[in-house]
Amino acid sequence: MGTFAHFIDVIDILSRMLNTNKTVLNNFLVMAKNDKLVESDYVLTPEWCAKDIMEYFAPTGKMLDPCRGLNKVFHNQMPKDADWCEIQEGNNFFEYTEKVDWIVGNPPYSIFHDWMEHSFAIADNIVYLLPTFKIFNALGLCRMYGQNGWIKHIRFYDTGRKIEWSRSRPIVAVHFQKNYFGDTSWSYYDGGKKLFKTEPK
Repeated sequence: MGTFAHFIDVIDILSRMLNTNKTVLNNFLVMAKNDKLVESDYVLTPEWCAKDIMEYFAPTGKMLDPCRGLNKVFHNQMPKDADWCEIQEGNNFFEYTEKVDWIVGNPPYSIFHDWMEHSFAIADNIVYLLPTFKIFNALGLCRMYGQNGWIKHIRFYDTGRKIEWSRSRPIVAVHFQKNYFGDTSWSYYDGGKKLFKTEPK
């Protein structure tokens, strides 16, 4: 049986033979070389959604897009001096150690616990676009929130399929604030119809 490294080499050779778009195939190669990432971690955020998140939460100060992606939709909405990370471009979020005021982006779900842990270590405010089930899917995550900071606001965006994702579960933008342990407020992106019968209080 061949090694995993040989498998990666075979995929790379096949891509050249088939004249496959290298940018697209790099998604797979990066995932294969990094055992913490899986294919489902690469979900592109629609531009309208990133724009609404940036306008609604209105971050200020030093900003970071921790997983810029190929479409760069969050980073394009940030000031020109905003920092970014992207594993596909050799800029690993876990190696970024500068303190920032805001992190905004669409994180990888398979390593969400580690991702949140590092986010709290470097940022005062964190806004992530997530399926609702990821927020509380492990007791360790809840303990981390209790030690670092609670959810200040949740903004609803209907289901994943409504924002051009394959996931059918509810999708939200969640604002975690370091050392905040107050109440959680909420809002929704209308998008032409109301998600709730009553207005948020």
